[in-house]
Amino acid sequence: MCTIIFSYKATPGHTLLIGDNRDERYDRPAAPGEWWARGADAPRIWAPRDLRAGGTWIGTNDAGVFAGLTNRFGSRSAPTMRSRGELVIDALKHSDARGAALALLEHPIEQFAGFHIFIADSSSAHVIWHAGDHLEHEELSPGVHILTERSFGAAQTEREVWLRQQLDDIGASALDFPTLRRLLGSQRDAGFDDVKVHLPEIDYGTRSSTLISLPTGSSTFTHEHVDGGY
Repeated sequence: MCTIIFSYKATPGHTLLIGDNRDERYDRPAAPGEWWARGADAPRIWAPRDLRAGGTWIGTNDAGVFAGLTNRFGSRSAPTMRSRGELVIDALKHSDARGAALALLEHPIEQFAGFHIFIADSSSAHVIWHAGDHLEHEELSPGVHILTERSFGAAQTEREVWLRQQLDDIGASALDFPTLRRLLGSQRDAGFDDVKVHLPEIDYGTRSSTLISLPTGSSTFTHEHVDGGY
C-alpha cells in the first residue's frame, strides 16, 4: 500500500520535502534506513531495506536523487516476478532523476506487478506508473503531490481527497516535518484507506514513516525514519 506526500519546489527552503508511510504485514522483516554499500562509480544510496525481497520502498542518494514507490491497487504479484523494491534501487543508481526515469521506462513491464514511483532531484520530477500493459510517465510541475496505491485511476479513494483538503488548507509554504508527522499519523477509521493504517486483526498496518528534506541549493538531505510510524 503506502502514502507519499511530495512537495517539489513548492515549500520555501526545500527543493524536495517528502513524507512517506509504508503499509505492510507486521511480520514482514525490514531494516531501518542506512547507507548501502555501492560500487566505486555509483552514487551512495540511503534507504531502509525489505529483508525478505532485498529492495526498498523509498530512498535517496548522495547525488540528490529521490525515489519512492507504492504498489498499484488490484495488481497481483507472482513468484516469477521481480520485486518492485528493486525499481527504487535501480533509480538510485543514477546521478540525475531524468536519466533514472528514462532508464526505468525501458524495464520489461511483465517482470513487475503494478506500481507507482516518484523520482526527483533539483532539476526535474517524474511519476511513472504501471498501467496494466504499458508504463505511463508524467513530468511533474512544482507543487505538492500525493501518491498512494489507488492513484491514477487504480481505485476510488477518500484518503487522497482528505489529504488534498488538508494540504490546501495548510498551504505549501507552511509544510515542515512536524506538519508531515501529524498528517502521516492521521486516522479516520477508514481501514485500508486511512493515512495511518492499523488492522491488527489481519496483522497489517503502517510499519514505518520516513521524512526526507533536500534543502534548496544542496545535494545533502536530512531524514527521519520511524519504525511503527508516527
